[in-house]
Amino acid sequence: MSERQSFQLTLKHGSEEETRTAVLEAAQGASAASAVFENLPEGTYSLQVAAKGYRTYEQIFQMDGYDQSIQLYLGTAPQLFEDVQPGLLAYAASNVQIKDFVDALDRGSVDSIYDINQDGTVDLADLQRLYDERREYKQQTSAIERRVPKSAVGVSIEAGTQLVSGKLEDVLAAESAVTLKHADGQAISTDHPLHLTFDFQQNENPIRMEGFTIQAPLESVNKIADGMILVEIEGQDEPLQVPIVNYYRSRRAASSPYVEMDARGNLIVHLGDQIAVKKVTIKVTKTTQAQGSLVEISKVEFLNDMETRIPEPEMNMPKNLQGTAGDKKFTVSWTPERNVTGYEVRIEADGYREVVKTTVPSVTVTQFKKDKLENKKEYMVSVQSVNGDWKSGYSAPITLTPQTSSKPAAPDDVKASGGYRSISLSWKT
Repeated sequence: MSERQSFQLTLKHGSEEETRTAVLEAAQGASAASAVFENLPEGTYSLQVAAKGYRTYEQIFQMDGYDQSIQLYLGTAPQLFEDVQPGLLAYAASNVQIKDFVDALDRGSVDSIYDINQDGTVDLADLQRLYDERREYKQQTSAIERRVPKSAVGVSIEAGTQLVSGKLEDVLAAESAVTLKHADGQAISTDHPLHLTFDFQQNENPIRMEGFTIQAPLESVNKIADGMILVEIEGQDEPLQVPIVNYYRSRRAASSPYVEMDARGNLIVHLGDQIAVKKVTIKVTKTTQAQGSLVEISKVEFLNDMETRIPEPEMNMPKNLQGTAGDKKFTVSWTPERNVTGYEVRIEADGYREVVKTTVPSVTVTQFKKDKLENKKEYMVSVQSVNGDWKSGYSAPITLTPQTSSKPAAPDDVKASGGYRSISLSWKT
């Protein structure tokens, strides 16, 4: 998206109405924005989203005491592994005819009227959007994720577990990651576990949930690898114990509680049914770091209904990363991945790091830290797929070294003059 774009959100409840504005900043690659409506009483609501170049989106839903989340994609939405899908803010049909566009493309037109997707160039991506606009329109509404409100959860650590960094309550809002260790500094193990506890007993009504997710920072080497989930349930004396094991994309029976570990090391805890929960304790006995003494957690979300949870797309780390260095520049390319909205190319040199965003599987880099690239300097480059807030993780890096591509031109008007035991040369500069 080459231009900053605003989206008007209108939430209606009976005769009451609230509005918000979400802004997508201009970016070479994928970008995201959000809007929040808070302190909503129970009842029926209608959400409308409008923006230039898109059809108006509308969805009706019920508020029932739980936080709710609606996800929208622009133009086209990824096809996810599960049946539930995000909503789609579909393109409005433009007045440009496909035949006229093809003719303009053939003659190399740069007229902005043919820049259908407003990315600053006239290319095949605009033609694809023209085709997308002309498909039979049927509004795709979002599955609604229902979460336990952050205000309904108390967070604490047990004796023997020490907070190294972050604030415990931040894991409920993904504001920052928390790092925990054993108070005596020992490596995390069965004999020296860590305990993070979430208490729901402060609420007037029981908190019902069907599962929850435990996320770690994407590039962390201190993710949870083994342990136990302890769930204290209303009316039961003994806690439910769910072992943390690597069931990637498991298809176990929904009635049997289990922990699913996704490809990025996030944990999805399935409780099998909606149950009234008093307390949840995450017991960590091993991390992804051998003999590790730290564990990092970036977000914990408690879900009332796992059936409407929008899963992460099947999104792979880019493969076959290749690069060609030139004079004060380099070009990198990779195999395109499915279910992605863009890519992030990370460039590293001299202890600095910079990220370039793109929507196509290739990019030419000419600047670093706002200066031209330097010849004979090594730059480490890696790339990851992105899909909204989801990221695949970076590929293994490659090293590129820009080089002068040709010999300098011979000087003009060379003159020589003799002197005592010397010759003086001069030329035009």
